[in-house]
Amino acid sequence: MALNTEILSRAATEARGLAMDAVQAAASGHLGLPLGAAEVGAVLFGHALRYFPEDPRPEVQKFIAGFKKKYNGLEPDAFNAYAYDAMNMAAAVVKIGGTDRKAVRDAFTKVKDVPSVIFGAATFDVATRRVKGAMNAELVVRKGQFALWDGKPT
Repeated sequence: MALNTEILSRAATEARGLAMDAVQAAASGHLGLPLGAAEVGAVLFGHALRYFPEDPRPEVQKFIAGFKKKYNGLEPDAFNAYAYDAMNMAAAVVKIGGTDRKAVRDAFTKVKDVPSVIFGAATFDVATRRVKGAMNAELVVRKGQFALWDGKPT
């Protein structure tokens, strides 16, 4: 998948602004890393980490095909995949608990194995407020492209 440098550049600019706001609001912190490495973060979180479009899992390929169909062939990126997964988790929680605020909160303890493009089967861990057993796409660079790591030296 090609890097969408325009979107990643905008993400880096937004990250810089949010970092400045956070330091000002906290009256503490240092801006060196957020300002100096915003592009690295944008590429990692917006392109390379966890979401990998060449992942052969059926849920990933179904997501990509559906996204391309809906958006005239546009390739989804990691931000799209995270949003898709978040909405699937929200839908599963509402299906179990309904739309009442307390019922939604309580339903997070009951939701199990929600299909996820990013995490595999997602179950919410109430104690850590994260997905239990989240999987990572272990990537390597081969011939200038990201590829799923097959356990062999690169």
